Amino acid sequence: MTKKHNKTAPDQTQRQVPQQPATHPSTLPRTMVTQSQVPPRPSSSAPGFKDRVARSLASPKFQRRAPVVIAFIIGLLPSIFFYHQAQTAQQNSTHPVAANLQSTNDIVNAVSRHIVLPSGEQPTVATVSDASKVHNQAFFEHAANSDKVLIYAQAKKAYLYRPSIDRVIEVAPLAPNTTATPSQPSQ
Repeated sequence: MTKKHNKTAPDQTQRQVPQQPATHPSTLPRTMVTQSQVPPRPSSSAPGFKDRVARSLASPKFQRRAPVVIAFIIGLLPSIFFYHQAQTAQQNSTHPVAANLQSTNDIVNAVSRHIVLPSGEQPTVATVSDASKVHNQAFFEHAANSDKVLIYAQAKKAYLYRPSIDRVIEVAPLAPNTTATPSQPSQ
């Protein structure tokens, strides 16, 4: 009988030694760290972030892609702007009564800081679009384009307000035969 011999004898087997986890000198107790174990601090001349950025900016791969990325960003900015404008316009168009009421309330609040307005009535607000057409009427003698006219039909009063200087320009009673606005000439 012949014995089969293993290539390695049991006493000669390779023993696996568990490896110690690598420890950084800063995690060791102070007494165990010697000056030779402390790694040198990187100097300002060592390659760092700026050098890596400079190398990647100089790479041909980046130089080929840069114009495409820049064009994409330039194209994206107006798209965002017009999207925002469209959303704002859509909100105003879906709620025109609410937007108009808010605008009316803002004008009424601005005028009420200067003069006591009739209470219990929501005014009709008109904008002077062409002051040259209504200068022949006494109420609009000092009117300018974009002035606001507040008309209180029940109180029979009209107020001419200039938002640009935040002033009430004119106050007048409504004539008995005036039904819509003081800007419409009576016939």
